Amino acid sequence: MLQVQELRIRYRRLSVNDLFALVLAQSLGALLLTGDEHLRKAATQEQINTHGTLWLLDEIVRLEIISTLQAVDALQRMLDGRRRLPLAASEMRLRVWRR
Repeated sequence: MLQVQELRIRYRRLSVNDLFALVLAQSLGALLLTGDEHLRKAATQEQINTHGTLWLLDEIVRLEIISTLQAVDALQRMLDGRRRLPLAASEMRLRVWRR
């Protein structure tokens, strides 16, 4: 709780939940999965590894948890739902996975 209060002063744009996620990732030595720009920047400053949605999709395809066709469907649904993702990187994955 004390760490969250200290970080709140440094990272005013982050919510309390974001700050708890940051502290938890730091204390566990875990990577932080986020698409939030402000949280990603704070994590970088705190030397916490971060990844986003596209990385997660890449990993679950690589580990064969889902097929590339399932990944295409999932990513297309996210884009259709106006999920904010890097468009060029998303389109590249769609092209590769559709092959």
